[in-house]
Amino acid sequence: MCDPTSGSGSLLLNIGQAVARHMGDPDAIKYYAQEIKDNTFNLTRMNLVMRGVKADNIVTRRGDSLEYDWPMFDDSDPENSYEPLFVDAVVSNPPYSQKWTADGKAPDPRFAKYGLAPETKADYAFLLHELFHIKPDGILTIVLPHGVLFRGGSEETIRTRLVEANNIDTIIGLPGSIFFGTGILTIIMVLKKQRSHDDVLFIDASQDFLKDGKNNVLRARDIERIVDTVLARQDVENYARVVTRDEIRENDYNLNIPRYVSASPAPEPVDFFATVNGGIPISEIDAFSEYWDVLPGLREALFEEDANGYAAIRTADIRETVLVHDAAEALEAAMSAALAGFPESLKTGLIDNAMGVQVNTAEDAIKADLFARLAPVPLANAYQGYQLLHEQWLVIANDLTILQTEGWDAMRVVDPVMEWKTKNKKKAYMQTGREGRVAPFALVRDLYLPELRDQADDLTDEHDTVEAELASLIEGLSEEDKTDLVDVLNAKEDGFLKTDLNKAVKALPKGQQWPEGSVEAIQIEAKRLLDRLTKVKKQLKEATAELETRTHETIESLTTEQIEEVLSTKWIGALMVELRLLPTLTLRDLASRVQRLNDRYATPLAQLDEKIALTERKLLSALDGLVGSDTDMQAVEALKQMLGGSQRD
Repeated sequence: MCDPTSGSGSLLLNIGQAVARHMGDPDAIKYYAQEIKDNTFNLTRMNLVMRGVKADNIVTRRGDSLEYDWPMFDDSDPENSYEPLFVDAVVSNPPYSQKWTADGKAPDPRFAKYGLAPETKADYAFLLHELFHIKPDGILTIVLPHGVLFRGGSEETIRTRLVEANNIDTIIGLPGSIFFGTGILTIIMVLKKQRSHDDVLFIDASQDFLKDGKNNVLRARDIERIVDTVLARQDVENYARVVTRDEIRENDYNLNIPRYVSASPAPEPVDFFATVNGGIPISEIDAFSEYWDVLPGLREALFEEDANGYAAIRTADIRETVLVHDAAEALEAAMSAALAGFPESLKTGLIDNAMGVQVNTAEDAIKADLFARLAPVPLANAYQGYQLLHEQWLVIANDLTILQTEGWDAMRVVDPVMEWKTKNKKKAYMQTGREGRVAPFALVRDLYLPELRDQADDLTDEHDTVEAELASLIEGLSEEDKTDLVDVLNAKEDGFLKTDLNKAVKALPKGQQWPEGSVEAIQIEAKRLLDRLTKVKKQLKEATAELETRTHETIESLTTEQIEEVLSTKWIGALMVELRLLPTLTLRDLASRVQRLNDRYATPLAQLDEKIALTERKLLSALDGLVGSDTDMQAVEALKQMLGGSQRD
């Protein structure tokens, strides 16, 4: 496996480890990496070593891949011993549209068959270099800027020859802003030297991502959908399409993805009549047919449709109507039926056979089972289900690795929680608590110590309530009263000065009733709350200490049956809760779409025009009552004339 623009080596490592999981022997993979920058080259070597790759399997070189062809067998005498090495796979994310020197490279065996990339953009130079070094049955995956699909000149020539040589297997359009520091649109191109088919698979994955600040992130579900589509090599509406070479020829070898498939949402239609006069177009309600077909009666519960092609919403609460409808209950029942037996299957495979689970590959089998179960469920998004599975699998896989390494006794281990904290203006690494190595404190408390947990929770709630009431006493005072209380009541972040407050309350005349809101009444109430807060703090400290100790003791003495219960709850129970919510998420999405449709036509232009006219009349009436200087009144008169003209129009 090779990456001739390795950077830190992370891409090469991730692909290598993914392959190793399925090969079963990570030591059977040899890594070739080249990087032009000194510091980054050192990162490549360091990361390969730190991730457990054997020294004999690491072959790295600092150099320019385009200037000096590599890998080859003898690096010490490149001119006289040139014998290029061919590998099973090349992966690469080269620098985009970088300048390079094409002069003198026309005879180079890497480029001779296809041509030279322009000197202003080396994208195809990197691609051809990498394609040259794969075996006849090898594979190349390269990340490139979107422009390589349609730019003209010498790039068009290279693109044409690649298509005619049947080298391009798949083109995957990625979301923008998924790489740090650039928002440029990118693609993944998959190429091979020999293929059993002569078409090209186009995938538009540009709309599948999670927004994370300024960047977009591919979720596990998005990656899995891409992989499944590549493996299936079938058309998927608004996502993927297998395109013949004849069609590509008809498009003059332009490989721009939207020419063949597009996942970009169509612009929302706007009905002019409804915009002016109101009403929801029935044609736009029909657009939700995928929901109405499997949710009988829901459409009628939401809309009152007339014979003229328009409808009105029947309910004041769209979301509530959708979620409690009989059809929604039927959908949830279908999901429950589909998941029947799934927890038991997971328990048998993961808990009963915990020591024999192949952690690297077990998720694939569980995913296949889940997809088969979700397939007959109407509106079920299998990849949304996979996302839930994958997130839970990260937890399960970590726990399984610990158990397989340390044995079942790891279930009874409690570790200190260490964190960096600032103390006396200095940072120190200190213990801030304890946590079970596999059995979480919170879960153990829920299962075996619910009364102690509830006691501590109630005291925490009471503590927070009393503190909030104390704070509100100060906030409710006038600035003058706050000044009067400054010596006895202190609104610092750590609360009130209790000693001063006690003295002030003790000095008040006995038996006198103070008006509500007076300084004296507030002092008395503050003292009462402070006394209660002191007592609650003491009780909370004792309850927390007891809960901590009992939790620790419970984990250390877990029985075999309890270990099974903890793992079932942590691994399987949490996943099942999320999976059973999938129908609810689908229905919420429908409710949101219906709400947007209703809002679009909620205020027709005719009605809006009436509101504007009424507002202008009220404003004119108000202007008639204004007085002021001559200059002010001239401005008022000009405004009145403008408003009057607007009304006449």
